[in-house]
Amino acid sequence: MEKILIIEDDADIRNILKIYLEGESYEVWEAENGAEAMKQLAKQPDLVILDLMLPVKSLN
Repeated sequence: MEKILIIEDDADIRNILKIYLEGESYEVWEAENGAEAMKQLAKQPDLVILDLMLPVKSLN
């Protein structure tokens, strides 16, 4: 199963993406800020959906 990491600070957007992607049989991981994202990235997801303007730590 492919793993997708959603890095998004808006909970509503994150939840909509998660529901849709899980419905398509993807394993979905979530992070709401850059610090959490760095931890999740260590697990090596297959795909990252990234919000570029993040609180706590920017990834750009």
